[in-house]
Amino acid sequence: MAGRRITGKPGASAGRKSNQAKTARRSTKSKAGGSEAKQKKDTSKEPIGEPKATIAATDTQYEEIIRLLWNGTGIIRSNQTVAIALQTEANTGLRIGDVMDLRLKDIIRDGQRYRFHMREGKTKKLRTFTVPDPIYHMLEKHAKVNGIASDEKLFKIGVRDCQKVLQKVVEYLGYEHIATHSFRKYMATRAYEVSGYDIELVRNLLNHSSSAITRRYIGVNDAKTERVIKKITKIVCQY
Repeated sequence: MAGRRITGKPGASAGRKSNQAKTARRSTKSKAGGSEAKQKKDTSKEPIGEPKATIAATDTQYEEIIRLLWNGTGIIRSNQTVAIALQTEANTGLRIGDVMDLRLKDIIRDGQRYRFHMREGKTKKLRTFTVPDPIYHMLEKHAKVNGIASDEKLFKIGVRDCQKVLQKVVEYLGYEHIATHSFRKYMATRAYEVSGYDIELVRNLLNHSSSAITRRYIGVNDAKTERVIKKITKIVCQY
């Protein structure tokens, strides 16, 4: 009787096929994961959020917006609270969220000047910059007129409410790419120009961690900062 040829162990062929299938699945997952990661990386470079979409307000835009908010017109209701808030942002460089959380007690008298003594909501950094006298007195009068105590928020509205009010005014005036963040950028751009294009000074005013961030932000020491703060202070309307 002729002997049978044994070509391998029973089930070896099935085992090889199973291993090959697993390898193929891992390879497919790896490629898919790489593709997904690449896609996420590319997406992260796209402009997102208000700071990327908005531009700095011009002098004319700033003045027209504040006057319209203060006085109102036929279809735009006067909103002096938002007018004060945006002027505060435009003259201190605070983010709108910090402006909305601001209390009069967050500004202290230090020698011959007023200055902030507060932490920023976004970065948690301590902010101790000078508050120009006209800005402090504007806020002090706002608190007095509205019966706001020193430990209460100066603005009884939220960020989103402020944005909605501003949006109506901007649309009425026909401006594009102007939002609440435009007023912080307005301050940064003016400071950059008034200081003779001193990027480090602007970085300090905005409390950025590096000059590179500030350059990207506006698209482009202490004693000097004080002089620039006084030069760029500009109030259009107040009580």
